[in-house]
Amino acid sequence: MTRIRFGSMLNLAPYEEVVAHANLVEKSGLDSLWFPDHLEIVEKDLPCFDAWCILAAVAVHTKKVTLGPSVADPFRRHPALLAQVLATLDRISRGRAVLAIGAGEAMNVVPFHIPWDRRVARMQETIQIVRQLMTEHSVNYSGTFYQLSNAMLQVASVQKPSPPIYVAANSPGTRKIAGMLGNGWIAQMMTPAMYEKDLREVGLAAAKVGRSLEDVDVTYHANLAISEDYEEARRLAASASRKMFVWWPNQLVRYGYTIADELDWNRLIVADDSEERTNHLSLEVPDEIAEEISIFGTPDDCISKIERYVRAGVTNFVFMIQGSLVRSYELLERHVLRYFEETAGKSPLGN
Repeated sequence: MTRIRFGSMLNLAPYEEVVAHANLVEKSGLDSLWFPDHLEIVEKDLPCFDAWCILAAVAVHTKKVTLGPSVADPFRRHPALLAQVLATLDRISRGRAVLAIGAGEAMNVVPFHIPWDRRVARMQETIQIVRQLMTEHSVNYSGTFYQLSNAMLQVASVQKPSPPIYVAANSPGTRKIAGMLGNGWIAQMMTPAMYEKDLREVGLAAAKVGRSLEDVDVTYHANLAISEDYEEARRLAASASRKMFVWWPNQLVRYGYTIADELDWNRLIVADDSEERTNHLSLEVPDEIAEEISIFGTPDDCISKIERYVRAGVTNFVFMIQGSLVRSYELLERHVLRYFEETAGKSPLGN
């Protein structure tokens, strides 16, 4: 069985709390940590630090975990600057940087009058340029959005040929790019069955350019609530996942449900009442589907759910922890990580 890897999202919080959280992640034995890359967020009382500054600071406080934004967009930084900060983080962390990039969200772009057009095509060009700058001495590039002439990146990454690039993809167009260009594919709000279905699209896109799914780290970002109290864990996970469906209502439609799309992050501009409206609208999302896309319960319950995703093809999990951080990481380390360490190298999980 392929070794299953685990990571965690760091919460938006005061800087000292972010560092403490990062230390918890590393101490628990998880493989990676990720930090939100936002200028604005629905929860107006949370600090939106620059993701790359935080990751560089956290790199100094950790030694093993890989570090990445979740996720960068192709609008706020020119691809050359994105390549430079990625290579710089890789040097600071001594080879632990990764780039995760998506098509972007309106709240981080529109209020600042940053150009906001042809999101998927712009993301594809950004990935191509970042990779070329990090692997070639001199780059000439002529695209729809960017042109480079004898451009050089004067900081080399530790990882060769370059740090991994993960593509956050929840649509057919972005899944195609993940298969063609990504070292990893990130998706969220997925049942195991839906993940397995969409993975076929990634695989077909990879095959068309001479790649295979073995070249792609299949990653699931999931709300996780782990506790000895099953009902408490169920409640925490379902509440968090209902909100995610409010922000990405097209994902809910895929499961046969509909909800007002007024808070869709594809066009949401954050207002003072956005959090209140999210909480209210989330009550319309059925618990059934919110629970189906979450990982929650006792350690054994969580292991069972993780195994379902592994059978669907997932090789890497990034958890958004709901509940006590200290206790959650204790249970993850003692039960979940130990279980999957013991099963690594054995025959694949049965159906």
